[in-house]
Amino acid sequence: MLLEDIRTIVNGFSIEYNRTPITFNLYKELVKPPKPKSFRNNEVGIFADKMIPSFFEKNKIKLKIVNSFERLRLMGYPDERIADKYGRVTYLEVKATSRRDVGSPRDFFFFPLTNSKKKITEDGHHLLLCFDTLERKEKEFIITGWCLIDLFGIKVSMKPEFNTDNLELYRKENILLEVNLNRKK
Repeated sequence: MLLEDIRTIVNGFSIEYNRTPITFNLYKELVKPPKPKSFRNNEVGIFADKMIPSFFEKNKIKLKIVNSFERLRLMGYPDERIADKYGRVTYLEVKATSRRDVGSPRDFFFFPLTNSKKKITEDGHHLLLCFDTLERKEKEFIITGWCLIDLFGIKVSMKPEFNTDNLELYRKENILLEVNLNRKK
């Protein structure tokens, strides 16, 4: 029943944006993001992530088991939290691609500690909702299909990285050697 409800929600979105192209102007109007430098599949995925919860609201009366569909606002994985009438939780990541058959890497940014504790609060299924898109004209995409993927069995590689700012990085106690050729004596 969960999959049927997800199908109802996602089909509503997909059919609407198969008929109505997702344009750069529509993206800016409905998503109200910081202005992106480009408009690609990544932005179509962001558009879908932000718009799909409204399709939960539009289809609420038709749903059999899903009783909440919440967009998780912090950056990183996952994008959505779905709860059913039995209290079970499913986490959903939303992506878009026009090249499903090309093996380019897909990034899922998981921010450890503070953000992850705020987003992943319960045990649950972890799913990927991937939209297939077609760029009909420059900066004009339509949804041509979608699939729901169980993330439990996928093979992943981990690229550890750290993020900091200059204030933390250049603290005096962190510097081992320093040369300043412009310093006046």
